[in-house]
Amino acid sequence: MYTSISTKLAALALALMVNSVIMGSVAYMFYAQQAPTSITALASNTAPSANAG
Repeated sequence: MYTSISTKLAALALALMVNSVIMGSVAYMFYAQQAPTSITALASNTAPSANAG
């Protein structure tokens, strides 16, 4: 009986860990779409001054 309870608890812990990894990666992808990277921010800041001259 104790073996089946510990097996169920281990399966639950594994399922929660996989779920949190999936949720974290989805949140990271949404944040990466909204936040501009430093390279694109630098390129957008220097492009108008390079074309103006």
